[in-house]
Amino acid sequence: MVLFTVLGGMVSCETEPVDPLLLTDDNGGTDTIVDPGVFTVKIGGTLFVADSTIATLSNGAITIKGYKGTSGENVTIVVPTTTLGTYTAQMSYNPGTSLGIYTNLNPETSELIGTATITTINTAARVISGRFNFTGFYSDRSQNLPNVAFTEGLFTNISYAGGTTNPNPGAGIFKADVDGAPFTALTTTAVLGSGRLTIQGVDATGKSIDITAEDTTPGTYTEVILAYSADATSDNAYSNIFNDTGTLTITSIDTVNRTITGTFSFKGDYTDTDAGLPSKMITNGVFTNLPYVGSVANTDVFNATVDTTAVSYAGSDLLIVYSEAGGRDLVAMRGTNENHVIELLVDGDTEVGTYAFTDSTTGYPRAQYTDKTGPDDVIYNVTGGSLTVTENNGVRIKGTFEFPVRNGSNSIIYTITAGAFDIEL
Repeated sequence: MVLFTVLGGMVSCETEPVDPLLLTDDNGGTDTIVDPGVFTVKIGGTLFVADSTIATLSNGAITIKGYKGTSGENVTIVVPTTTLGTYTAQMSYNPGTSLGIYTNLNPETSELIGTATITTINTAARVISGRFNFTGFYSDRSQNLPNVAFTEGLFTNISYAGGTTNPNPGAGIFKADVDGAPFTALTTTAVLGSGRLTIQGVDATGKSIDITAEDTTPGTYTEVILAYSADATSDNAYSNIFNDTGTLTITSIDTVNRTITGTFSFKGDYTDTDAGLPSKMITNGVFTNLPYVGSVANTDVFNATVDTTAVSYAGSDLLIVYSEAGGRDLVAMRGTNENHVIELLVDGDTEVGTYAFTDSTTGYPRAQYTDKTGPDDVIYNVTGGSLTVTENNGVRIKGTFEFPVRNGSNSIIYTITAGAFDIEL
């Protein structure tokens, strides 16, 4: 699975510095008292009131999500700053009842239509307030659905997770040549964590280059996934997944200033092979002093008891893969043992609660068990059992799971208990 996240260009305006009193956490004295958080917006004139919210301040950006109901309906705001002011931001609405979502990226002009205003960041109480509005364009243009106006958006006293703010973000550089034509990113995202690196650069028109590597130390690597997207609204891209031509060199990782530098190149074949489009050559790729979030250290946890044997999956025995499907950000966890493989697929936006495993190809969470004890591996799709999310702050997702493994005769052949995960998103 390959993650092709679409980020539009983000341009700030009307900025003003945060009150210095709001930049220092008050860890002493009397606790600050604030009213409960509120997240509302009118969607085509109909009021949306969130039941719960998640927010993070990290690496010079603010992310706020408001959830409603149990189907995954949510509104998301990503502001490219952590200071007060009015900004052109990335915003979206997921109805939770369809595979498509509404985003404020205009497919005709590749512009973000709408603004978000940050009015207060109270770091003592760790809450954030502001307002927003945008025009939503449906992601599946073939449906020919009308645009939707999101008006009178308001978020007040939304609790946020601390994250790790880059103390010296700087501008950073991300550029390459695509078939000889220059590509220069307007916005960048870099994440280190779970023993993996992901980097994305998006230019002013919405074109993007994505890098994914299972390595977080300086060196040259060829087992990497690289992709170039020439269309911000398309599900397809030009990638090296079919030809293994990519090379990534991590030149340096500055853990003090939290920046990463390196080079890359690859041949991109179009992922929709039926389209018959020619390959693209991405050369002279370079990223310099890109701010990153996360950590070089792998702190993820994935454990389970198979029948009576407790197993802790770590290092090369644990693989975390991120992907996107139907407007959902998915997290796949894979724990490998000499006798078995346990795999979980979870929606990264899953709220705290208990959910039954499903064998639906479009439902979540899902689980799979591979029996490696015989001459051939045997894969069992899990039916029954449950997954419980105990914490999801937008930075990490944590929970437990248990399920039986049944054969074709519906007899239980293995029992998985005491499953636990604590994974960086």
